[in-house]
Amino acid sequence: MKRYIFLDIDGVLNTRRNDYLDPERNGHPFDSKAVSNLGRIVRQTGARIVISSSWRHMGLGKLREMWQRWGLPGGISDVTPGVWGEDQTFPTRGDEIKAWLDARPGPVSYVVLDDYDEHVAGQEGRWIIVNPHYGISGDDADAAILILEGRKHG
Repeated sequence: MKRYIFLDIDGVLNTRRNDYLDPERNGHPFDSKAVSNLGRIVRQTGARIVISSSWRHMGLGKLREMWQRWGLPGGISDVTPGVWGEDQTFPTRGDEIKAWLDARPGPVSYVVLDDYDEHVAGQEGRWIIVNPHYGISGDDADAAILILEGRKHG
């Protein structure tokens, strides 16, 4: 079964406690503890990262280049699409994640790491709401691993 992490960046890796700054990073600091916790999730589950953040508008190629240049854990598999909500309103992250998953057949396990809850029906228990001051915590990583391994849902 394929495993995916739908990842927001601001408030999840890029926090108010940023300490992972270096001049080569073009002013985009990341929180080292949050980065480390994301790395633990990726290592333990083999999950692929799908960017659901507004950073996805940079384009997949630039995101992958940035990710590699900065030595961030895992690799970016894809980005979520921009889609309209079912009622023709501006799409939520939940709508975009649903559209991404609907376009890929087969069973998947996934978790959403975000600092805001925009889930849609059927995504209950998949969203981990991260504290934007600290990013992905050890507890968030533990919960994500349990969800991805199918040992916790809802």
